Amino acid sequence: MMKLTFKMPPGLNKIINNNRANYRAGAGMKKTWTNKAVNTCKEQARQCPIVPVYLAAHYRLSTRANDVDNIQSCKKFILDGIVKAGIMRDDNFTHVQPVIFETFEFIGVKNKNYTVDILIFTDYLEYSNHIQEKIECLKKDGDG
Repeated sequence: MMKLTFKMPPGLNKIINNNRANYRAGAGMKKTWTNKAVNTCKEQARQCPIVPVYLAAHYRLSTRANDVDNIQSCKKFILDGIVKAGIMRDDNFTHVQPVIFETFEFIGVKNKNYTVDILIFTDYLEYSNHIQEKIECLKKDGDG
């Protein structure tokens, strides 16, 4: 398993607002955040996994006052950066299994240092064990 930790990119609402204001602003935002993801990959990654891979994401946010779909959209920049850095060949269904398991942690502190971990698994058993462990934690904590 490879774990990569990224600063949280902007959510879907901010992306839409930038695109409405000016198409270049939206394109610039995507380029900036994709390049940040590339740099993070180059700092943290060791190898290019074989395909197909299984992905899990763990988000750290301040509160539950975020729209789930707004937060989940940040994966676009991150996955594009992972591909551009050469960690994965592509982020299509040929290279990534269709189920991406996601968990959320609410840290209760309002700041701009929210992060998302992307876990890349090449072994299905290791991936399914990870999911089972997370589900057991959710049952105990009642938190996602």
